[in-house]
Amino acid sequence: MDTENKRNLIDELSILTIQNEIFYKKNKELVDKNRELLEEIEELRATLNKMQEYTEVACDAAAWFIHQYLVKYGQISVRQSKEKFGTVRVYCSLGYWGFYNLLNPSHIYVRWPKWLYALDLKYGHPIMQVLNKLIVPYHKFIYRRAYKKAIELYPNIRKNILCTADFPDLLVGL
Repeated sequence: MDTENKRNLIDELSILTIQNEIFYKKNKELVDKNRELLEEIEELRATLNKMQEYTEVACDAAAWFIHQYLVKYGQISVRQSKEKFGTVRVYCSLGYWGFYNLLNPSHIYVRWPKWLYALDLKYGHPIMQVLNKLIVPYHKFIYRRAYKKAIELYPNIRKNILCTADFPDLLVGL
């Protein structure tokens, strides 16, 4: 090989070496940035998990608050209250079907003797249909108030409280 070719090869080799060093530095910077981003993602995941746990606990507490409020102030029949999939679930009925339901609002099973329960079905149910015209508006008021107070106690989970309500039309504007 002549000298000119050797010089050209040496020049090309030095250029490639410089390019390789530049590429290595850029690649190292990218790897470092990637590590930083991965650490940040892990921190965000941990924070998100804590927030999700808090939301579940807060939803459960809000459901229990609504349950207690409905039974205490409205004698409303609440069958179940719980947190499910990050939302508040309160299953209840407004009004009464008989005297047993009025006296034991949250009882699912009738604990009266059969003859007394039969009387309640025969005479209590028709009487309660008339009384429900007065009772149901009061129950609606208490239902709305319970949800309003729950939202005041837990404002950060407002959507979680309202999204699965049994009677969403009563909660318009909260």
